[in-house]
Amino acid sequence: MTTDFGARPRRRGAPIGWIIVILWMIGLAGAAGAKFYFDRQAAIKTAQQWSASGPPCPVGVAPTDDGYQFGQRAIGFEGTKYLGDFRAAKCGTALDQGGTGQGVVAVCKIKGASYINVTTAKGRYQFLTSGQNATLSVETGPPACVLDAG
Repeated sequence: MTTDFGARPRRRGAPIGWIIVILWMIGLAGAAGAKFYFDRQAAIKTAQQWSASGPPCPVGVAPTDDGYQFGQRAIGFEGTKYLGDFRAAKCGTALDQGGTGQGVVAVCKIKGASYINVTTAKGRYQFLTSGQNATLSVETGPPACVLDAG
């Protein structure tokens, strides 16, 4: 009777190590997908909070200087200067294309101004808001101004 001590019997069943690795990879992909989904939903919600619907602001003659006058307020945000007789201003950023894009848009909500002078790298602009609340956004070109509805 001879016994071959060097031979190993063939393993039967699935290799448990490979099953664990595959399940770990599926879980990792699921976690990454969930993070992308929730980050995208948060960006869409932020863009909706900063968006405004209404008629465009009337455009005035842009001033030639940015000199401060009594009663004016000035704020700077993301390389843009806002000067006017507004009561309050709140600025933030949102992703473009309604929160689904890759670019960032600087947005300011300005309350109670009769005019707003905006200075960007592209030039100087003036919007006549007649005391209404307005939302101004600056992406890559000239600023956009929308009178808030309501």
